[in-house]
Amino acid sequence: MKIGKILFFLIGLAVGLAVFALMSGDIEWAEVEKSLANIRWWQLLILLILMEGGIITTTLAWKSILEEEIPIPFFPLLKIFTVGFSLGYLTPISLVGGEALQTYFLHQKLTLSWRKSIISIILHKIISFVVLAAVILAGLGFFFFLGGRLSRQLGLLVFLIFLGIFIFFFLLFKKTDRRLSLIGGFARALGLGQILETDQMKTVLSYEQEALHFFQTRNQAFWRTLGFSVLACFCYLGQAFFLFAFLTGQWTGIGALVTYSFSGLSSFFILPAALGSLEVMEGFAFQSFGLEPNLSLTFSLIWRGLRLLVCLTGGVIALQLMRELGWKGLKEPKKNHLSYERKQDTR
Repeated sequence: MKIGKILFFLIGLAVGLAVFALMSGDIEWAEVEKSLANIRWWQLLILLILMEGGIITTTLAWKSILEEEIPIPFFPLLKIFTVGFSLGYLTPISLVGGEALQTYFLHQKLTLSWRKSIISIILHKIISFVVLAAVILAGLGFFFFLGGRLSRQLGLLVFLIFLGIFIFFFLLFKKTDRRLSLIGGFARALGLGQILETDQMKTVLSYEQEALHFFQTRNQAFWRTLGFSVLACFCYLGQAFFLFAFLTGQWTGIGALVTYSFSGLSSFFILPAALGSLEVMEGFAFQSFGLEPNLSLTFSLIWRGLRLLVCLTGGVIALQLMRELGWKGLKEPKKNHLSYERKQDTR
């Protein structure tokens, strides 16, 4: 890892700790400890099951992308996803970070081509982001309906940004049936059409066409991926629902939607494990329900703690995978994978 990346991580960690200290400075920690002590083991078990359900369904969504041409074993892919999730959660930005390691293990462990590995991760991120953006839009809507005190200008800006992103991807899905090049269209609109003739851009355009092919509405793999992504979102919404209910005694779906939406917003800050940003966002969410700040901090600590448990598991799995690769060396690609790579190279 380069020194610059380490420095960037340490700066993000320092900023996160500073924000966390500011947010928790006026909170009665005795109340937080009391709220944590009231959480029973069976409640934690429910939260862990929903967390694992979200990870499993997200892996199934990724598996649907990879299985367009060849079968992919589930449990090795689950391990690879867990490792990527763990690294991504601990490194800025929380939504992006472990993809390089996922690509490496896909190539070395499952002998997939670099091309297929990279494209599958990009497609999976796009679909997951669109689903999350839709939830965030709904959560922001209910937040302002409940009288949330977020600045009107800031709230409108965030709402318009996510609305614009959602519309962009909606148009992307609509246009892919005609296999139009989005990159080519932007380049020509900017008067840079000549760069499309370079070898590098031809490679990029070939990647783009494969991605656009996936988003065709006639593609069953696309709908399976979207379905599993929505199901994963419901698992995390369920986790927010039960955690909110356990802490407040309010069994409300709106509470789950708002708190999960704001946890999603916190992931876009360049802070390890959304440290500090999660506390800020959940503080806004809980105040819209007229609840005490100590409850929002307790929610944030448990929400992050569950994900850190997954990160611990991911670290153990990463060491196991690296040890296996170190013992066995680089495997010879399987025959069906070789034929798939040759098929990719001839496109």
